[in-house]
Amino acid sequence: QEDVQAKVRVAEASRKAQYVAAAHIECYLEVLMASPQEQHGLLEKCSSLTVLTTQLNMNYHEVPVGVGCDVSPVATHPCQELWLQEQYEGEKWY
Repeated sequence: QEDVQAKVRVAEASRKAQYVAAAHIECYLEVLMASPQEQHGLLEKCSSLTVLTTQLNMNYHEVPVGVGCDVSPVATHPCQELWLQEQYEGEKWY
């Protein structure tokens, strides 16, 4: 579980970096498409742009305690001595 959470934390940080980069790129594209009179002000806006990434936060929960597994129904396998006895040799038709 810890390994999975570590990988998710790396992916989460990466996704946030990509999101911030994309927001800055969009802002700089607006500068390039703006009129010469607007470009300086838009460039300053882009330089001080703060991008919120809280919507990309992940919740990391504790791993629940396992309930165990009853393997008795599958404890014997085909061709094992006990399985042969139960499935064939112990039957009336054998």
